[in-house]
Amino acid sequence: MSKIKVLAIAPYEGLKELLVKIGNRYIDLMEVDVYVGDLREGVLLAQNAVKQGYDIIISRGGTAEMISEYISIPVVNIEVSGYDYLRAITIAQNFDGNKAIIGFSYITENAKSVNELMKTDIQIYTIQSQDEIAPLLRKLTAESEYELIIGDVVTERVASGMGLNGMLLTSGEESVNTAFQTALKICSDINIYRRNSDLCWQILESSVFNVAVFSTEKELLYKNFDFPQMNIHDYDLIKYIENIQFSGSQDIVLETKKGHQHVSGRRVSVNSGSSAVAFYLT
Repeated sequence: MSKIKVLAIAPYEGLKELLVKIGNRYIDLMEVDVYVGDLREGVLLAQNAVKQGYDIIISRGGTAEMISEYISIPVVNIEVSGYDYLRAITIAQNFDGNKAIIGFSYITENAKSVNELMKTDIQIYTIQSQDEIAPLLRKLTAESEYELIIGDVVTERVASGMGLNGMLLTSGEESVNTAFQTALKICSDINIYRRNSDLCWQILESSVFNVAVFSTEKELLYKNFDFPQMNIHDYDLIKYIENIQFSGSQDIVLETKKGHQHVSGRRVSVNSGSSAVAFYLT
């Protein structure tokens, strides 16, 4: 089996070093390229990756979420584990003043659980957009003096730019290794699906039956014959779709220029819960 082509996009330099280190453990299974790029920079790198034939992308947090909105290949998000939160909160305890964790929900939801478990006085604020960070920090510092702001790359950057102590919530070795394991599993599942799809395709293409499959919206999904060759039109079948969708099956005899054509229509269900209608012409 050929190696999986992986592009890892790290929002910060320290994560790049860790991705390179962990990626080397999978050298027999993966070709791993690692770049640094946060948010929109990461999206540009990911879009180029699709053109270059990468199989999967590994990134983190808001960068991973943004990438997944713009590209079609799978994106694995490096999680912030419980150990990662414990490390950050333990370090934060060395600061005497007020402390806050600011971030998107993927950061703050898990942070709340760890914070409650350790019974700390760290305040947690969830944002919906990075544009909310600066106004929130101005509001917090106006109300009280904050010694430390914890968050992802953008939060840490904005806090430091405002003269506050910013601490990056980093992902540790365990989280990065889990991301590589997830990438392997996803690519393995995709390869199995592709092999099965190719097999089914070859069986249909070489079948003695003429098959046409339509969606319930009457869109042609597949056929292994030409309608004119069978002396029929697609609308000769389409008009039976609603009835077959309701009843489950219907045997049809079509009158053609060269005689009669027997057609067996069947409702076909798929794992997603949706269905289609298959017509078998004999």
